[in-house]
Parts: sequence; structure tokens; C-alpha cells
Amino acid sequence: PLGLEESEMVGLLRTAVDGQGTRYFAATASAQQRFHLFDQQWKPLLRYPEDALENKHAGISDVQLGAPDGDGKIVAYVGYWGLVGVQAVSLQGKRLWSNRSISDVRKIALGRPDQQKQQNLYCVNNNGSLTVFNAEGKNIGRVAVRDRMLQWVANAYLDGNIASNGELNWCGLSASQMGDNRALGFNIKGKELWSKTLPAGVYNTTVEPIIAGNFTGEKSDQWILVGPDGSVHIVSADGKPIDEFTFGAAINGLATTTLDDRPLLIIASEEGIQAWFVER
Repeated sequence: PLGLEESEMVGLLRTAVDGQGTRYFAATASAQQRFHLFDQQWKPLLRYPEDALENKHAGISDVQLGAPDGDGKIVAYVGYWGLVGVQAVSLQGKRLWSNRSISDVRKIALGRPDQQKQQNLYCVNNNGSLTVFNAEGKNIGRVAVRDRMLQWVANAYLDGNIASNGELNWCGLSASQMGDNRALGFNIKGKELWSKTLPAGVYNTTVEPIIAGNFTGEKSDQWILVGPDGSVHIVSADGKPIDEFTFGAAINGLATTTLDDRPLLIIASEEGIQAWFVER
């Protein structure tokens, strides 16, 4: 039990670990009025915005947890539909900054820490590109992929991790018109590296269409792409197709994990939760 009001629901979970090794969870859903923060025992710590149920807005679009200043202290980044823009909030509920220079924030991604261990924020919004904010919430630039209107973005260290100086890979979802879905890899300068056409159609669930994970057991992780028809497409960091299959139902959520050293793909749908693995 999460102690939510009757009108509230959860369709999205984010998690992060602070510099002391303490894990936190943020829970919300698209167009919800608040996000909910929990500790690693799922004890509620914060409901934000606190007064949102009485003073309603257009709804939350995304939440990300990060440590932007390199000090290990977790900050929650909140993106909104409508005109509220993006905000940074401490785990005590204090608003650290707010920027309304963009609207309809579809997705938030954290960049690679710089030499001062500070992270920039990259936000997909209604202009079809990534607006870049620094750790203080100042608009410092824009990343646009030529001839592409970005609707979604994800990033991950597919070929390594931040400790081993691995490269941060970027993958976006573009749609030139409604129902035209194309996944593409690009670099932080906006150069398109590869693209893959996904089945046409409109997503009728709130599934995140791009995740990073390891379903093959290979050394490098993969991009796992979800089509609006319930299809799953697995590609390498450079966009090479590895596998694809049709699940047979609309997918609500996707994740990867390991069990007994065997990679698993977890799929959530109206039928429940299923785990899939590759038979070798």
C-alpha cells in the first residue's frame, strides 16, 4: 500500500542511490498531479507538489532522480505537461529551481557528469528537440537531430559504465506525423547514427517505448524498443537488429533483470507480469 488518494495512480517508477548508499523510489504516472517519494523500505517521504490536489495543473509528464552537483545528494527533476516547464526539488520538498522556458516536457534525461561531476538535464519538449539545462536550472542550449521531431529519448552506458569511461549512448523516438514511428541513435551533437522503422500506429498505453538492458547475455547492453502493436525489437548500440518478436497484447511496461545469472525480459500487460529468457 502506497497511501495514495483515491484519484491517484502509479504507472512509472524511478530509482536512484545517494552517496551514502541509500536507495529512493519516485512513483507517479503521466498527467498525475503529484509524484510520491519513498525510501528503500517504501516508507513515504514526500508528496510533490504538496498542494497539487487543491491547486491543479496540466499534469506531471516525467520524473527523474539524480545527483547533479556531484555531492551524492539526490534531487528530483519534475517535468510537466502544459506551461509549468521543469523543476528541481530536494528530497525534503524544497523547490530548488523552476524553468518555464519550455512546455509539454515529454521526457527528461540526465547527461554525463563533467569534470566537476555536475550533470546537465536534457528535456524533450514540444519543439521536437532536447533543451539543455545546467545544474542551476539555466537554459544553456539545444540538441536537435536534423529532419527529426523527437517525441522521446533515453540514454545509457551500453558498452560500459561511467566508472570505466564508457560512452553515453542516446536513442530517440521520432514521428514526422501521427502513427509514423522511427527509433534513432544519435550523439550529443545531434548527429544521427542509425535509424529503425517501428510498426505504425499510436501507443494506447503509457509504456516507455525505449529502454536499455541486457536480454542476450552479451557483454554490451542493448536497446529494447516497443512498438504500438505489442512488438519488441532488440538492437545493438549501433542499431544492428538482434531479435524481435510480437508479444500478442498491448505492453504496459518493460524491464530487464537477471535470475541465476540468466538475463530476463520482464513484460507487464493487462494479463499480468511475465518473464522471458533466451534459450541457448
